Amino acid sequence: MQAFKEDRDNYYAKHRTYVAIRVPQVDVSMKLKNRILSGEVRQEEAFRLERECLDALRRFDRRRFPRKDLVQLLAEYQHLCGGKRDYSAEYEELLKDRPWKDCRCAVCQALGINVAIFRGAERNRRRGFHNVYVIYNRLKRLRRR
Repeated sequence: MQAFKEDRDNYYAKHRTYVAIRVPQVDVSMKLKNRILSGEVRQEEAFRLERECLDALRRFDRRRFPRKDLVQLLAEYQHLCGGKRDYSAEYEELLKDRPWKDCRCAVCQALGINVAIFRGAERNRRRGFHNVYVIYNRLKRLRRR
């Protein structure tokens, strides 16, 4: 449940947890839809920033986009979406550590950085499966002791 319901600790790694990167979908987020309908936010700008964030995340995963610029872009989109909390420090830690690269679960192997993006239900569920894998391995290690 933490993978898609909690404010923090959405992505489990071997020795710690991380905040998943929030990139709300423009056409699904009610908060953002309301900001667009009220005229606070231009829809074109929201779609542009959403696409830029997703593209930058993919490029970052291939080591073709600077971490600092990505964190700044994500903060800009979060602000546009009306987010009250700044996740920049938490994103910095996650992006610096790149825990999905060290994970051997099928989800991380298949999705790469996408497993760490808090977005649609399907993606969040897959992160949940990843988290179950991590917990299972922690329990196996404890049992061996």
